[in-house]
Amino acid sequence: MTDDTADVYEDKFLDAANDGRGSFRPTLILIGTRLGIDRITPVYWDAVKTTLQLPQSVGIAGGRPSASHYFVGVQGSHLFYLDPHQTRPALPQRNIDDPYTDEEIETYHTRRLRRIHIRDMDPSMLIGFIIKDREDWAHWKSGVSAQEKPIVHVLSESNTAVFKGREGAIDEIPISGRGRKIVQPAPKSELCYTAFSSRMNHEHIQPKGHQQVKKKGKISNHPMTH
Repeated sequence: MTDDTADVYEDKFLDAANDGRGSFRPTLILIGTRLGIDRITPVYWDAVKTTLQLPQSVGIAGGRPSASHYFVGVQGSHLFYLDPHQTRPALPQRNIDDPYTDEEIETYHTRRLRRIHIRDMDPSMLIGFIIKDREDWAHWKSGVSAQEKPIVHVLSESNTAVFKGREGAIDEIPISGRGRKIVQPAPKSELCYTAFSSRMNHEHIQPKGHQQVKKKGKISNHPMTH
């Protein structure tokens, strides 16, 4: 399971997938993420739909406000889901000579499949993948990286990750009107000056070489004379 980011570190994953004898064991990846404020930001719609269609996907645990759903498929802009509160006992694996009964087979299917438009989904979700072997891992990495606005990021090493902010995060802020105003960051020197000026105003700190003179209930600054 990842931390509070949607980053998957290859070195950590391969270490967890190692069975101790040099062989790859099937490993489950669970990624908790939030893709908007009240709803999923439209720039991530395609990535969510593509993620559910990856062969390694085991679904998405999420829902809508005040309701939990388990999303298992997608068609167009609608996601199909099951009710995670209705569970069934797991069936033991059997050989071909000991077939399952009709009642047991029916537990693998549902007669009630519901759907929801992606715009109505809650932006918080838990995305799951099962990686069976190294070839599956390489295929999964290629699939999540090929998305235009990826919701999962694969990094080679955990100790080299540096937070840089998500590129293009301004797309997540809805701006009314026909235009969009982009504010360029101020140079470091201006930022330092602004912070110092704010502190001076807040704490009434005066520059060196000034004294405070009180006149009629007001404080004014005058250079000190010698």
